[in-house]
Amino acid sequence: MTKMTIDETEALRDITYTLKALKSFALDDNQFVFDASFNIHSTDGDSQGNYKGSDEMDRFDIASSLKIIRKLGPIDVSPKYTLQYSDYSNGANSDRSQFLHNLSLNFNYQMTDSFHIEMNTAYTINDSSGSDNDDDYEMFDAGAAIKLSARF
Repeated sequence: MTKMTIDETEALRDITYTLKALKSFALDDNQFVFDASFNIHSTDGDSQGNYKGSDEMDRFDIASSLKIIRKLGPIDVSPKYTLQYSDYSNGANSDRSQFLHNLSLNFNYQMTDSFHIEMNTAYTINDSSGSDNDDDYEMFDAGAAIKLSARF
C-alpha cells in the first residue's frame, strides 16, 4: 500500500504475483547470478494517485538480470544489469508499455562474519510509450550501509 504523504490517504494498493527462476554459477574467480521473473500486478489506484478502486495500474512485467560478484582483495565488487518490460492493460494506460534499464554497482567490505560495510550506486532509465503522460525518466541513486547480522 502506498500512502500520500500530505494526508496519509491510501493512493495505491498493489498485489503482485511473482514467478522467478535463479541460476548461480562460478567461472574463474567470478560468481555469476542470473535471474528471470514474471510478475502480475493487480492494483487499486490510478497513475494520478487517486484511490477509487481503479485498476489503471494493472500490468505484467517480464524481467531478467545478470550480476557478477568478484572479490578484489577484501572487497566484493558486484555490477548488475537488469532489463524489465512492463505492459499495462487498463484505463488511460491501456496502450502503455515500458522498458526499464537498471545498472548498479555494489561494494561490500566484510570486516567480520557478522559486520559488513556496503556502498552502492544505481542508474535507471525508464522508456515508456503509449500513455497520455510523459512517463520517461532517468534516475541516479547512491547509498551506503552498515550491516550487522547475527546467526543463531
